[in-house]
Order: sequence, then structure tokens, then C-alpha cells
Amino acid sequence: MSKKSVKTKTTKRTANSAAWKAVSRLLCNLNEKEMLALFQELYHLSSNNAELIEARFKLQGNGDLLSDYRKKILYEFDDYHIQHKDGENHPKMSYCKKLIRDYKKGTGDLAGTLELMTTFQEAGAKFTMDYGDMDDRFYDSLMSGMDEIVKILIGEGKFLFPAYQGRLHKLLQLIYQQCGYGYCDWIQDAVLEIFNVFGLGIKCVGERKNDKYRTEYTLEIFEK
Repeated sequence: MSKKSVKTKTTKRTANSAAWKAVSRLLCNLNEKEMLALFQELYHLSSNNAELIEARFKLQGNGDLLSDYRKKILYEFDDYHIQHKDGENHPKMSYCKKLIRDYKKGTGDLAGTLELMTTFQEAGAKFTMDYGDMDDRFYDSLMSGMDEIVKILIGEGKFLFPAYQGRLHKLLQLIYQQCGYGYCDWIQDAVLEIFNVFGLGIKCVGERKNDKYRTEYTLEIFEK
């Protein structure tokens, strides 16, 4: 007879909870050796803890750390990895977004965070073009992630736009008029919103059939 799994109810901890306030008072009384032992235990307890601690203290240096996080995102979209995952045949979008959040929170590196966000968009777009339509969660993750890119590039990260203009153009070029679920329209509106801030626009100037019987569109950037 198989045993039924028992799900335990978890309560979300917040910085304002009574439990945390009690714990924080105790933490203040720990000496250096005790605090180090606690961090060591947390570090080895889970990979999520290890990644957050590494990011917070920049143990690998921002360049190496950024490369490591980028590889983890791309790995989620890797063909071999996808085909050999237990019970799933699509990328873990929530995990990719968590990597981006952890990097941002741990390093405060705006340029690196934007690199991870853009990598996520590029990998997601290529994946759906290669394998066809995905589910709502897949596209919702990409669309909400694109909103974050818009906020950065029309806000505090305006200075980064020249480095990403070409990549955003290629992203839109890849999926233009190709996907459902409102995904293509969402990405198009987001890219146009960014480009408009910099006095640029994008227009369709041609189309052709490719080997996959899709219609590919040629998009050009123009100055307004």
C-alpha cells in the first residue's frame, strides 16, 4: 500500500512578523563565531541559500557571478535538459525569474540585472519559435519580465539603451506576427514604448516565406 504524502502548511515570514522580531533580538546577541556557524549551516541547507549568500557578498566577482547566473537561465531552455526533466517538458520560468531577483537583490548591479532579463527574453522567444505555442504561464512570465525591462530602460537605466537597442530589435524581429496568447503584441508594444523614448520607431518593410512555412517579416528602425 502506497503512503499518502502529507502536505504541511507553511506560513510566509515577513520582516514585520512577531516571530522575526523575536529571532532578530536573539541574532543581535550572537558573537562572530556563532553567526558564522549559522551562516554556514544556512549556506549548506539549500542551493537557494547558497546562491543568495554568494550574490550578496559577490564571492565570485560580479563578472563571474553574472556569467554563472546567465548560464543557469540558458540551461533551463537547453534541449537536452528539457527532454530529461522529471515530469516536465518546459523551462521552469519561475526559477529563471528567481535567479534574476536574487542577482539584483544580492549585487545591486543594474547592468547585470538587465543582461539577465534580456537573456531570459531571448531564450524564451527562441524556445517558443522552436517548439511552438506554450502555456499561459510561459508567456505571462515573459510578458511581466518585459515590463521590468521597459521600466529600467525608460527610467534609471536609460544610459544602457545603446547596448540593448540591437538585441531588442532582433527579439521583436524573431517573433513578429508569429505567436499567440497576446505575447507578440505585448513584446511589440514594449519595444516600441522603449524606442519611442529615444525618438525611434520600427516599421515592417517586407516579408518572405522561410523553410518552416512561416512568414518572416523584415523590420527596420527609423528616426522619428
